[in-house]
Amino acid sequence: MTPGHALRIRTIDDVKFNRQLEYRMLDGRENDRWRIGVELGYSVAVKKLGLTDVCIASQDFADPGLWTRSGKVLLEARMIDLRKVPPDKRRSTVGDGMGRMTQKLGDALDSNPATEKGCAFLSCILDEEKRIMILVGELFRDVTGTYHQSGSSSSTE
Repeated sequence: MTPGHALRIRTIDDVKFNRQLEYRMLDGRENDRWRIGVELGYSVAVKKLGLTDVCIASQDFADPGLWTRSGKVLLEARMIDLRKVPPDKRRSTVGDGMGRMTQKLGDALDSNPATEKGCAFLSCILDEEKRIMILVGELFRDVTGTYHQSGSSSSTE
């Protein structure tokens, strides 16, 4: 993580989809899972974080997949499939994924002084029953140069 920022991470467990199509897409192509990850990030940004000016990319694998019109909040969204990851490697796989996302957001915050924070949404397919968990990382500017990691919450999307 980048010095000069504070990080808060929380989890959203037991994510449910409204349509069976999303569940089928989890077994589809990588860009199908990318799209679902971006859409889940969008839902969390709007419903849980209260952001009102979130835009979603119309193309697959667009970078960024999400952004705010104001540019005050930077967003990253990804989905990883843990079904084929050995159980003893899952924690490090998730940690590495969130680490890469928050590092990218930290670098972007450093180069964009008008931004207030960055948000990383890492959606994880946990098992063959297609249970989904979302890790939400909020990266804030912190004048002390320290990181703070706190909180874990559970809710249904």
